Amino acid sequence: MPSDAWSDAILEATDCLRRQAFDRLDACLAYLNELETILTTNTVDDDWNLPPTSRPPFFSETFQETPKSAGTTMTTTADLLAGMYDDNEAGDFPTLNSQSSMDCRRLLIRIVTFQSEVFACKAMSLCQSKEWQVGAEHAQSSLTKIHSALGIADSEISKWIQEDNHSVKKKELEQDAHIVSVAIESLTHNRDRCVTMCAKEESFLLRKLKPQWESRDEVKNRMGEDRWKNNPNRKNDHAELRREWEERLANVQGALEALRSLDTDEAHQKSMELQGQIDHGSGGGGDGINYHMMQQQEQLRRYNYQRPSYDVLQKRVGWDLYPDATEFGWTFTGSWDVTEFFEKENVKLDWYFTTATVKTSLDHPTQGKTQLFGNQVDPQQYLDILQNPRAHTGHRYHTTNDNKNQKATW
Repeated sequence: MPSDAWSDAILEATDCLRRQAFDRLDACLAYLNELETILTTNTVDDDWNLPPTSRPPFFSETFQETPKSAGTTMTTTADLLAGMYDDNEAGDFPTLNSQSSMDCRRLLIRIVTFQSEVFACKAMSLCQSKEWQVGAEHAQSSLTKIHSALGIADSEISKWIQEDNHSVKKKELEQDAHIVSVAIESLTHNRDRCVTMCAKEESFLLRKLKPQWESRDEVKNRMGEDRWKNNPNRKNDHAELRREWEERLANVQGALEALRSLDTDEAHQKSMELQGQIDHGSGGGGDGINYHMMQQQEQLRRYNYQRPSYDVLQKRVGWDLYPDATEFGWTFTGSWDVTEFFEKENVKLDWYFTTATVKTSLDHPTQGKTQLFGNQVDPQQYLDILQNPRAHTGHRYHTTNDNKNQKATW
């Protein structure tokens, strides 16, 4: 089946994660990006719950067996997915151990999650090479991909909760949620390793620079400000070396600040919330009561009319680029942790202000509830959504009311 071919292709391309062949990460990421482009470009709303109809492009890279590095071996998403496969006696690559093909949305969750893992591994590899700033940027890209995967999973779980037969997909959804949670743990582990390497480099440079700063300041005080600035016989040997080390220090400190501000707690919390929705929204007598209680709790959070605390708002993305939604006619209704809630007409907006992530939902009078979950948006996309939330439709994944067999089209 084409979908099984997609699963096999993903597993083959991500072999570098299991083998820790970091020199193959760029090829792996390029291939995953191509798969993501194909799915998001060619799949329309009605087809996300169906397997792909075409086969994926061929992945031609060959990975050599490399020994694993010493130390604790972390479980990766690739390892987890590998457990879903059995060896194919007819060839070198495994085939999906399942009687049904994987649909486009589940495949996309895996593609985006693996992209996150590749970015996280690249971040660690770059920091090992002392490319601190680029490494920090890759770690941020990893977190962005995780939030994208969580958004897709959230959309699928919301749809599943509204369905009558919940038992059919529960195991699949639990598997999807677990794969994303493993990626979050992997990013957290790699980020912490990068922070340790940056801090070690910072300490080394400070030990080199502090004596030079003290010596420079002592000579400067002895000579006086004017003589110091106008000294015709100044020796620049130490100054040039010091400037080189200061540039290295500024670079590593910038990366260290970025890595320390990389908050995976929000992603972990969202992952736990999704798992809770699966556990309590799985249909049947008692579960229906649990789901009703969850809805009540969500309503209390959405309509508490309390702004986040000052300390929490310090983590918010810039106000100049991401102004408050009330400036565009939205009504603030409440907040919870790092999420603010707004409404405008019959549209609800959830604003995850630390990652610039937007979720909008529409209670359509005849077509049921439509939920659109966007991953990280840039300032222009954010303004477009505030001015016209229907613009959210073209680039986000949304759920439909299958019980009415209708799709919300704006």
